[in-house]
Amino acid sequence: MPKLNGKLTWPANFVCVMPATIQAGGPALPAVYGHGLLGDASEVQTSSFSDKVSENMMGCATDWLGLDSNDLSEVIGVLGNLSQFQELADQMLQGFVNFQFLGRLINSPDGFATSSAFKDGSGHVLFQVGSARTWATARAASWAWRCRRSPTSGRRCSSVKAGWTTGAFFCSARWTGPSTRFFLSKSYPNLDDQQIGLQLIELLWDRGEADGYAQHLTSDPYPGTKPKQVLLIENYGDHQVPNVGTEMLARTVGAAEYAPAFSRAGVSFNTSYKLGILNQTRPVRAALELWTSAR
Repeated sequence: MPKLNGKLTWPANFVCVMPATIQAGGPALPAVYGHGLLGDASEVQTSSFSDKVSENMMGCATDWLGLDSNDLSEVIGVLGNLSQFQELADQMLQGFVNFQFLGRLINSPDGFATSSAFKDGSGHVLFQVGSARTWATARAASWAWRCRRSPTSGRRCSSVKAGWTTGAFFCSARWTGPSTRFFLSKSYPNLDDQQIGLQLIELLWDRGEADGYAQHLTSDPYPGTKPKQVLLIENYGDHQVPNVGTEMLARTVGAAEYAPAFSRAGVSFNTSYKLGILNQTRPVRAALELWTSAR
């Protein structure tokens, strides 16, 4: 548990899901899961990841401090006074630390592997120690930081609904509803003032989002880390995370788009409109894949 000012400790909850027995293919492949906006660690128990358990994967998650479900009242307060946004940004940095420790507990032989909760009846560890991958949802920041900053994190990363910057929040369905937008409009009724304020807090938001670190993800790595292989998954027409944000992220990490993206009624979808993203069937370092739930 990380120390605070050398005296106090910060307890961080976590949730892990995994197969109850060692499968025929061997122990489960572990992954660190980052929840969506104003969500919590329990998402790893839902359809967001739980279906991966049947594919012999293990998922562990912790609350993303600063923008998890417990922070809703603080988010509302900050919307009423944007000068207080640093409070959220600082908590998001603590969230980074919590995810770092979670990844280390998975990868270290002295971590979860020593607990009976992660072993079968014969004492065999149910997951592959040292093989953790990152699997994040809308909070691409958690994916970018954990995958990039930690030398103990997996060299392969997956990001679903990848988005970045304040657009991931202020263009989402949660924002356009009256429950959140109301509080900003009440204190800043002028739309120009709102935009100026949002651009200013972006300078702090960058510390807790993927755009602050993505340029070092697949090349020019931070000291003590290695370049990563990245799979970005863009949900076509996503109502929560703007597709343009995912495509900005893809260009930054040098991703090539898998083509054809998907088929609808047997017809391949043409995605050649995305400037700066090449269509390749076998990208080497980073890939962007387009998904859709439409039939």
